[in-house]
Amino acid sequence: MDKDSVDFKAYFRCAADVLPWISTGFDNLISNFGFGECGQGDAHSKEQTAPIGCAADLLHYVERFGDCNFYGDNCEGNMFRFENDVPSHVYFGTQAGDPRIMLHRRQLFDDLDAGGAWYAYACCWSEYVARHGVLIPVTFPHGGTTSWELRFGEDCREYLPGLYWLTYVSRDYCQQLNVDADELARKTNASVVKLRNGMLLELYEHPEDWQSRNEAIQEVIDATPCVFSIRDIGAIPHGLPPAKAREWMENMKKDWR
Repeated sequence: MDKDSVDFKAYFRCAADVLPWISTGFDNLISNFGFGECGQGDAHSKEQTAPIGCAADLLHYVERFGDCNFYGDNCEGNMFRFENDVPSHVYFGTQAGDPRIMLHRRQLFDDLDAGGAWYAYACCWSEYVARHGVLIPVTFPHGGTTSWELRFGEDCREYLPGLYWLTYVSRDYCQQLNVDADELARKTNASVVKLRNGMLLELYEHPEDWQSRNEAIQEVIDATPCVFSIRDIGAIPHGLPPAKAREWMENMKKDWR
């Protein structure tokens, strides 16, 4: 996907919890966003591809291969990587200008809520990078320089990774992390949709509006202990040799996976 894409991600406690969503929500995803086939490998080097027309086709593929990519009309994503020791996740990306995002966003999150998701979000890729991305300047022994890109704060088991254009939290997840979703909604001036098992916060009307409210949202993130802030990373070292830069990154990842 290009830099103006919108990413949708949802997390479930384990692989088994994703299965109800496959049957309840995936047919809507296919019909609304135009997925046509799934496979392993990226869109340019597809392997093990198969057509998908319904949730049963997807379930058969997932049971056989464990995870898959989707290829469709302006959409592609890596979804359903089933690992029992970490949260299972559902992911897909689509272009920011795709009108189907605005048309079907509420139904998508309603389906995720009904299927057992405990945390989900959607945002522009640029917003996600601003919340999680770090560039580490590296100096090579021969004098050349480069920057390594790393992302922190993505482990939703230990903290709320962030607040984005659309942010969904289940009641169980809020209790686990001691998150007051109503208070977050008030502080961010978010529109709220109460769902059966949780709450969807819409921080701004369109995904690309994030920059106009970035400072205000970042202030709320910084002031909320249960939410990861990129400022928790602290000072970024400059000019480290590759070995030292790699050591710094590995140490930081221990605290902020």
